Amino acid sequence: MCTRTGTAAAGAWSGAAPTCIKACPDPPAIQANGAPNVPAVGPYNFNALVAYSCVATHALQGTTPNVCEDKNGATDTTCTNGAWSNPIPTCVAACTAPPASAVGAATATPNNPSNPQTTQVTYTCPAAGTSLVGTATITCQATRVWSPAVAPDCVTDCPAPPTIAANGAANVPAVGPYKIGTTVTYSCAANFDLKGSATNMCQRVGAAAAGTWTSTTAPTCVTADKDLDIVFILDGNNPLDDCTTKTSTIPVLP
Repeated sequence: MCTRTGTAAAGAWSGAAPTCIKACPDPPAIQANGAPNVPAVGPYNFNALVAYSCVATHALQGTTPNVCEDKNGATDTTCTNGAWSNPIPTCVAACTAPPASAVGAATATPNNPSNPQTTQVTYTCPAAGTSLVGTATITCQATRVWSPAVAPDCVTDCPAPPTIAANGAANVPAVGPYKIGTTVTYSCAANFDLKGSATNMCQRVGAAAAGTWTSTTAPTCVTADKDLDIVFILDGNNPLDDCTTKTSTIPVLP
């Protein structure tokens, strides 16, 4: 636009002249397992976008960091100065969405409907008081199947373990959480012996939704054995100070 600046005696144009940029040719198409480009026909003027996608059994791979993504997750290529800015992606065999847990609600990350081969998905248990049981990470194979094929479960932790009723020391660990695989150790107070197993483990039995202890009862603490020395007099006809003696140690039963 021709404008006057201030009290200038002459007008001036407000901006520089535009430039003419050559339009792009038809974009390259994915050679195998690709869906039609969007838009499928031109013209492809400056800043035109073309989105790539794959058939349902495959996923895009090989994009570069400066590739745009549309709202549907398809890959875009931008026409700049008459040439396409990014290399064409490829379509590789893909796995479907990762499997869900049979027990509990393990969270899969990432959790996409289509996953290229070599994609790894990691599961976690978001709910407090649960333990992840199974393989935490699965991988999409070239055969379009997950390995392992089964998702891990989120199993409820064990309750507090049974405790020794009398004369026992504190369990180790003394407080939870008691997750699957946790082992507690029992011990007794001084002058008492442990009767029964010294350990108890939180385990999952079969496909149970909650953990249980390998033993439902705690061991007991019994009075420790004491030794008693007995002197045998071998010759009763001699004075006591001339006796030949023998000392034997035997346990005293409780």
